Amino acid sequence: MSSFSTPTGDSAQNRLIPIGQVLGRVLLAWPLTDSTDALAARIELGRIFSRGAGVPVNKGVALKWYSAAIELAGDNDDSEELREARAYIQQGTP
Repeated sequence: MSSFSTPTGDSAQNRLIPIGQVLGRVLLAWPLTDSTDALAARIELGRIFSRGAGVPVNKGVALKWYSAAIELAGDNDDSEELREARAYIQQGTP
């Protein structure tokens, strides 16, 4: 029998780290590269915070991640994901 117990109720909620925070921490530790994985991670974080997927909606943080994706890609990339990021930014700041 294991001595591990799963927290429940309010204590469980207080111990859980929202997925957006986890991904943000991982990305901050990630070396700055021009890899497609780094770009995809920034786009996904923009989506997570813009839609409130597992975290409260935070348009300011979403703008930060979408902007980081655009900066990483540069002006020559015109992928669907970057068009999504640019459209979100054009909507304006929160």
